[in-house]
Amino acid sequence: MLFWNLESGTWLENKVLGYSLTEFNKGKVGNISDPFLLKQLVGISRSVKGKVFPPEFKYDPETGEKLVIEKPLSNRVWLAPLGSNIEQAKQTNNENNGLQFSAQLRNLKQPPKEISDAAQKEIDCSKLKGAFEFFSIYCSTGIPQLIAICKNKKELWILTENKTGNDWVNLKAKGLALAECPTELIEYWHATTFYDDEKRQHKLYIPTVSGLACLSVDAFSQTYHVEYLTEGGPCLGNAIYWREKLLVPILIQNKLEVVDALSGEPYRLKTGSLGEIYFLKTVYDLNQLIWIGQNGQLIIEANEIQEIHAEYLPWLPSIKPDFRFGAPYLDRDGYFHQLCDKGDELCYVQLSNKVQNAKNTNFRFTTGKTAYYFRNKIEGNIWEEPKGELDDQTIFVPLIESPKNELLLGFQFESDTSEPIREKLDSELQQSIILFLDSYAKTTLIHRISVKNPLASRYFYHQDYLYFYNPNLEKLVGWEAE
Repeated sequence: MLFWNLESGTWLENKVLGYSLTEFNKGKVGNISDPFLLKQLVGISRSVKGKVFPPEFKYDPETGEKLVIEKPLSNRVWLAPLGSNIEQAKQTNNENNGLQFSAQLRNLKQPPKEISDAAQKEIDCSKLKGAFEFFSIYCSTGIPQLIAICKNKKELWILTENKTGNDWVNLKAKGLALAECPTELIEYWHATTFYDDEKRQHKLYIPTVSGLACLSVDAFSQTYHVEYLTEGGPCLGNAIYWREKLLVPILIQNKLEVVDALSGEPYRLKTGSLGEIYFLKTVYDLNQLIWIGQNGQLIIEANEIQEIHAEYLPWLPSIKPDFRFGAPYLDRDGYFHQLCDKGDELCYVQLSNKVQNAKNTNFRFTTGKTAYYFRNKIEGNIWEEPKGELDDQTIFVPLIESPKNELLLGFQFESDTSEPIREKLDSELQQSIILFLDSYAKTTLIHRISVKNPLASRYFYHQDYLYFYNPNLEKLVGWEAE
């Protein structure tokens, strides 16, 4: 047997199949010769008459025949918004985050000229039963892999390529299994991420009923490994990397505490002990970190010598937050506001302010920056009534925004608002929605589709395609991105 030790890895010569990969990125990978699997995991596939060759080879060493060079797949990754990217946080010193923002949004390569009922690409996901989040991440591989994590079951899946198309493979636990997400957090769960450059691997920090899990995936062996960074449990909110600490609210001995998962150091509430209280949304800037729940706010502040103080601020009896309309809103002065119910009226309440003055408003859908009232964008303060007449009664719901690239993804209800908006949001019936991409200057209506519970929908990117997912669908629908 002849081995080739190359920059891409260690390759074993095979007279029939060409070359098989035995080691990649200093890690043993078995003996892979399947060209489809090599293309998926390493990002290369060079073949003549079915043979596979290392990416460094430009010619067949035996025949001298020039090898076919396939264009490498995209190296872009997709990490769901609302979480915290540790590498980015270190570089940007934790700019405002926790909103429905993502710098990864891109225009479509060929935007549809009119609304279509057909997508450019479809991926069967009928195997995926439950509520899922999708990550296109490095898994000790040469290019990102698409991982689907079920939030209400102990399931992880990887999308694999073969001769006939795509298939989902259930990843096996190597050691402890990933525990499920707390039921109260399923609709709002998001992961904090860290990228290990040496191992070409993303780690996901995930809140579970068994504590904060650190998850890593090995796509070559189709396994995953979980390490629990905190004792006790369950997590009462998502973990956020803030001021060089990975902070998470967690229940320890039936008491709410904030723990730095990196050091294990706990921070008790200066307002006294509390029990099992869940926090559904999180916002933070350089000065404060706020977890927001149905009953109150958990506020973290640091003084000049980096001492952490945790305080719980309950909502006034007359105020109840409503998280269905999007993220907390960040005003021009840098203050966060949460949309709340106040009796039969909606209002905005400034967060981390003990004086909970309510500013009355009608409903608003917002990403934290851009807000819509029906289909009208609101200019200025979000609680002010929009000027002029409404164009029509179509409701625009933004899901993700890139303020830097001036792009926004969301959907609109196709029917008008003759049905009350609260009933539309809570309806378990099929509803026709239209997906849209707003470039600020122009709104592109992409696709018409019928779904239940449209607020559970997700957008994500994988290998230069934008995909749409809803738990009630049995397929992912996608369009090529620039």
